[in-house]
This record gives sequence, C-alpha cells and structure tokens, in this order.
Amino acid sequence: MHMARLKYLTLLLLMATCGMAMELLELSCSTDDHCSQLERGKCRNSVCICTARDTQEEEPCHPIEDSQKLTNIVGGPCPCKQPHTECIEMEQQQKQCFCAEGYIPSVDRRRCLPEKVELDGHCELDAQCQRAETFSVCHQNRCLCKTNFEPHQQRCRAVIDVKCLNNTDCETFGASVCMPNISKCLCSIDQVPNRNMTKCIAGVAYGENCSHNLTCQLTLGAAGQCHEKDHRCACRAMHYPRRQVPAQLKEESQEIANKDVICRPIVLFGAYCRNDSDCQENHAMKTQKEQDQEIQLQTPNSMRCMWGECRCSDNYTLVDNDKCVINGGAHAFHLPAIFLILIGITLHKMIFIEGI
Repeated sequence: MHMARLKYLTLLLLMATCGMAMELLELSCSTDDHCSQLERGKCRNSVCICTARDTQEEEPCHPIEDSQKLTNIVGGPCPCKQPHTECIEMEQQQKQCFCAEGYIPSVDRRRCLPEKVELDGHCELDAQCQRAETFSVCHQNRCLCKTNFEPHQQRCRAVIDVKCLNNTDCETFGASVCMPNISKCLCSIDQVPNRNMTKCIAGVAYGENCSHNLTCQLTLGAAGQCHEKDHRCACRAMHYPRRQVPAQLKEESQEIANKDVICRPIVLFGAYCRNDSDCQENHAMKTQKEQDQEIQLQTPNSMRCMWGECRCSDNYTLVDNDKCVINGGAHAFHLPAIFLILIGITLHKMIFIEGI
C-alpha cells in the first residue's frame, strides 16, 4: 500500500518538474533557419525549440556563444549587420539588434524598413503608408491613395460626387478644390464625404456620434470605425484607443482628451518589441491619471520583451497560442512551490516508514 502511494506521489513530482522544464524561451518561426541564433534550435509548430546535445530531448533555449552568433534577425544578438539597425544593451547586459529610430522590421524580421513612406514611395506594408497619410495603402510596393481619394499636394483628398469646372463650383458643397483630370470636387484635408458623397463634412472624435467609417478615420487614423450598433467612433478589432495629449492637457476633461485619441494596434504574443512596455495584451481606454497610477504601483504585465519578441512574463503561461495566463489560471498546469515541498516531505516520511 505504501509503495503504491509512493509511486503515485513520485509521478506527481515528475509531472510538476516536467511542467516547469517546458518553460522555454519560445521564439516564433516558420523554418529552422529562423531558429539558427539559438543553440541546437529547430522550428516545431511555428515555435523555436532547442534540444539536448546527446539525448535530443527538449531543453531551455540559449543564444549561441558570441563567437558563433548569427545576426540575420531583428531582435537577435549583436553585432548588427543589417542596414538601419542598432545594438542596444538590455537589462540583463545582453546586447540585441533593433531597428534604428524611424524604422520598423519587415514581416520576416530580416530587414528594417522606413517607418513612414510618403505617397508614391516604395513600401511593403500598409502601415508604412498610413503613418504618412491615413487614406493610403501599399499597392504593388507603392503608397497610393485609397478608392474615392485623389492625390493632391502630397495628401490624399476625398472626392465627392459633384461635377465642377473650377473651385467656385465646389464651395457650395463644402469642398475646396476642383480636380481638372476628373472634373470633380475634392474635400479639404480636414474633411471627408458624407455617406452619399454629396458634400464634405468634418471628422468625428472617439466616442462621438458618427455616420460612417471615414468620419472616424479622419481623427482616429486608418483603424477607426463607426460602430454599427451605437453609431459612435471606436477602434476596429485588434486595435485600442490611445490618448495623445500634450502635457498641459493631462488633467483636462474626457471630452477634450477624446479629440487627441488615435487607434493603435494591440501587441500580440510573438510580435516585435524593443521594451517590456511595448508588450501589452489589454489596452482598455484609460485616463492619464490611471496610467500614471499603474506606473507608480508597478502593475506586472503578462508579457515582456525577450529577444525582440513579446513573450509570457515569469509566472505566466501561454494558453491557446495567443494569451498569457498567470500560473494556476485557466488551462494552466503549474504546481506551487509549497506543494512541491509538501510532496517531498511526504515522500521522505514514507520512505523512512518503509525502511522501518
């Protein structure tokens, strides 16, 4: 009887130990080459895993020694050989390669691209174009205006369905310019068409009543949308509202602050980062005072920046391949240290009794 209990407790201890051993430094990948900066790294199920030299069993990943380090990935160890990168020393005295100021990583994180690209410039991502002009997209590697927008003086100006011969013909409809090549009126920079495209109207701030998406995008950016149910400006899926308020307005009212809100992408697990503060899963709309209080209280984040990617923080476990849950949370199997100690004490007592 005692031996059966002993075997059961031993099994529990082994399961707990294995669970702890699986907390590896995980980096996203699509090929084995993407894991080449790690000792014996291989790509399995879109995540880099590392194996022991002799047994080929999984073990925690470590960067290759300085003399062998490969630097073909943004976020990898220094020295940095890619153009527009810089070497930054992190908290653990590790030096990593990041894109320099004004640059962002390509999708495969092998190159650093200009963060902001003007109209007709070379691009790879919509985000490059939209940082310079909200109503533009990257089409066939060129920044071009969206449908129903025309380039004018390096900006994308909204077109309304009103024929014209000169600028005067457009004034009645709130427009400012007659575009000769299409003989239609263009709205001013701070206006967009109404739903019927018959006149120009002003943009709408976050949380205010709206008629269609363009009125929200004018103020919130390309990720703004007019919510279908309550017809108020909000951010589309996978984006959050971020305040950009000058220091002197930090204590102003919610109404004033909403005029300075833009929509920013939510940082997902595995996304590129430079600092721990870049990695946030929950971006609820907060006042400046609430943000300052969180900083003072040093509220722990569920993710941190590790080797240029957002990974789960200590005491958090990856769930459903996209969420970091505190150990002991839903679907997470982690035994507290005190429980392991109790198992050890119980094993010791049972072995002692068996010996008697």
